Amino acid sequence: MVTSLKHGYVITASDDGIVKFWKRQPADSEEACLEFVKSFTAHIGAVLALAVSHDGGDTAASVGSDNCIKLYDVSTFDVTGMIKAKDDTATLGCHASFLGQDQSLLAISNDADNSILVYSTITLSSDPIKVIQLHASSITAMTYNN
Repeated sequence: MVTSLKHGYVITASDDGIVKFWKRQPADSEEACLEFVKSFTAHIGAVLALAVSHDGGDTAASVGSDNCIKLYDVSTFDVTGMIKAKDDTATLGCHASFLGQDQSLLAISNDADNSILVYSTITLSSDPIKVIQLHASSITAMTYNN
């Protein structure tokens, strides 16, 4: 689960590949705390990771066990792009984070060799623009400190 504070949405994902958008209601509202907005059958298999951009949450990403990355425009609930990991040795992991000032890069853990794969959210290339190999064992947490 991730949240977009700028737009007031909560984004959830499940093992069946579905990504859902929920609108947060004010605490003093008589309605339910979360109102369902939209769902996507985004992946064939489980959603491994969710990330939201650090610019207030304009962009979200889901990483699936099908080695696909889906990008979403949070304000319009639209899928804006997809990256299919080309490298057969890449096993996209459970950790993802947007990088940089313009949030145009997405870092994802690689469970196959404990590396971090950095993809461009602008070009949507299936090849990572950078592979960072710093860890001897599995990555257990990852976040970007902007």
